[in-house]
Amino acid sequence: MARDAQINLRVSVYTLAAPDCDAVRYVGQTLHPEQRLAQHIARPANAALAEWIASLGSPPRMTVVETVDACEALAAEQRWIAYHRKAGAELLNDRFGDLTHQINMRMSREEADALRAHANARGLNLSDWMRLVVCAAAGRRVS
Repeated sequence: MARDAQINLRVSVYTLAAPDCDAVRYVGQTLHPEQRLAQHIARPANAALAEWIASLGSPPRMTVVETVDACEALAAEQRWIAYHRKAGAELLNDRFGDLTHQINMRMSREEADALRAHANARGLNLSDWMRLVVCAAAGRRVS
């Protein structure tokens, strides 16, 4: 797929909860919700999530809470994580979630290194750098 075609990618921000209650335990983002749910079941993103999914007895319930342009996915995901944490949810997200996997699927090591150098030269913090990487992976111009 050409980079120009990636600009309009739409990403789903979702939550995972037990099938029998509304308590959100995980917030994530994906291009393909059904496939991502299957991936969570087969290969959870972290040990705590794996333990929780194994304890359920049936698959977790996925709810898409927002759909955004790829360049805005990280901000939307972080907004929903903050919302649920403020509401008292005991989220099982890692500090950086599974964003690294998504980036590695779309960018070469050289591209990622070039973006890191770009961010360091401008004194960007980790959050700004991650947004820069997501935008670049989505084909947006980085300045």
